[in-house]
Amino acid sequence: MLFWTIILITIYLILLVRGSFFTNTIIKLGELTLKANEQGLEYYGEGRLKNELGKIGMPMLFYGLGMLIVQLFYLINALSVDYLKYPTIIIMIIIMSGFAIGAKKTKNKDDLTTEKGRQNYRTKLYKQSSRKFKSTMTQIIYLSYFIYMFYVLALR
Repeated sequence: MLFWTIILITIYLILLVRGSFFTNTIIKLGELTLKANEQGLEYYGEGRLKNELGKIGMPMLFYGLGMLIVQLFYLINALSVDYLKYPTIIIMIIIMSGFAIGAKKTKNKDDLTTEKGRQNYRTKLYKQSSRKFKSTMTQIIYLSYFIYMFYVLALR
């Protein structure tokens, strides 16, 4: 468990300093979606579009699923190690609420049929490349939790 604590501290330190690993990937996926919508799916081909989107987005999907699995197993094991229990429960609630909010956001589809809708989509897409206060605070919270767990595990 100490090994995974060090790995997670390292990942969240990198995320805090560097920013998201997949900013360029998100922009590429968005630009590809815009290009296919502007040219029409019959020109681009729906099968080809899904294939391109899959190739570009697959590393992001594997990273997200891998982090989810590692963190869930880590937090389940941390419940038995943590003396106070409430920091681990709070982090579990933050992670679950983050997935619920993320799932709700993906259901909101943008209207790409109009020029104004495409421009709004493009603006929103490039705003994702800038660092957000919410993501910085979330990374600081995760980092402080994993440092706390390192402290708990090192004293054990």
